[in-house]
Amino acid sequence: MAGLLLCSSCDTDSFVEDTWDREPMLEYWADEIIIPSWVSYSSQTDNMVLAVDAFSDDPTAINYDVFKASVLSAYSGWQWVSFLEIGPGEAESARYRTNTFPADTAKISNAATNYNGLNGPNFMLPSTYSEQGFPAIDFLLNSFSSSQTAAIYFANNDGPLLYLVALVGELNEISKTVLLEWNSYRTVFISNDGSSASSSLNKIANDYIFHYEKELRAGKIGIPAGVFSSNTYPRKVEAFYSDTWSSILFTEGLRAHSRFFNGVSFDSLLVGPSFAQYLDHLNVRRGDTTLSFVISDQFNITRQTSETITETYSTTIGQNVFKMLSLYDDLQVNTINMKTDMLQAFNVKVDYVDADGD
Repeated sequence: MAGLLLCSSCDTDSFVEDTWDREPMLEYWADEIIIPSWVSYSSQTDNMVLAVDAFSDDPTAINYDVFKASVLSAYSGWQWVSFLEIGPGEAESARYRTNTFPADTAKISNAATNYNGLNGPNFMLPSTYSEQGFPAIDFLLNSFSSSQTAAIYFANNDGPLLYLVALVGELNEISKTVLLEWNSYRTVFISNDGSSASSSLNKIANDYIFHYEKELRAGKIGIPAGVFSSNTYPRKVEAFYSDTWSSILFTEGLRAHSRFFNGVSFDSLLVGPSFAQYLDHLNVRRGDTTLSFVISDQFNITRQTSETITETYSTTIGQNVFKMLSLYDDLQVNTINMKTDMLQAFNVKVDYVDADGD
């Protein structure tokens, strides 16, 4: 696996031989980050099932609030596994089936209105991605002025209530399937420690940066803020109907990316082999500063910028979009740091289509 470090925008006095052993890093990722993240998320979807069943049996305001809290918990947990789609997650199209937003509210309304538990859409089809998952639950659950109003609506409308149960059940099934498949995929993942385009390191590095660039940077912030168009789209923020969840979900996603980069275990008790340690092993630097520190510090800068946004994301886009654009700019810095300099140091080529020009 020996190679040479070439980093066009980093300062290196000499080429550095790549003697990094990838297998221990892959084992650490699997056992301390990836599988525990899926275990936790699967447990959170279990709690959603219990909560939606209780609400279905007795649609009161109290049960509505409990269910709503379980959805936010699971939606937050999803942020920790959404970029770990390698292997089982990819096979199940987990990201698309779980969090394709903005939701197609016309399709959801049509599917839910007359739903009887048997006549719903085939959730495996790509054409149904925008009418399922958390965005669909967000629309059905949070389009009300109060918990009492929501409880009355669902008590008198069996179709939407049954559709909620189906949506939650589908998310639970996806999480359990992916987790179960990791029991056998773990060995494949760890043993595939080479440097080819199909190796585990190459694939997870691409998945990680793809998610950071396309989901965290563009999907959650750039597209709604109008970065790629002449108009802003406040209704395209993640979890638009919940009003307050967008910033929570972004913060969780950013933390998940930062901690994975630095090799922090899911339970926060360990710091192990990581992108950061790999870069340090290769002695990749920006002047007197290691590239790993530059990237880590930029994560902190981005978090601090996000904390200046005190209104909901949709409101901020409408009233002071420059705050969102500033957050996008901070995210963009690490897009370049990781996508260009880090991948080049690892000798990993980008394997997805890039139309953003960065």
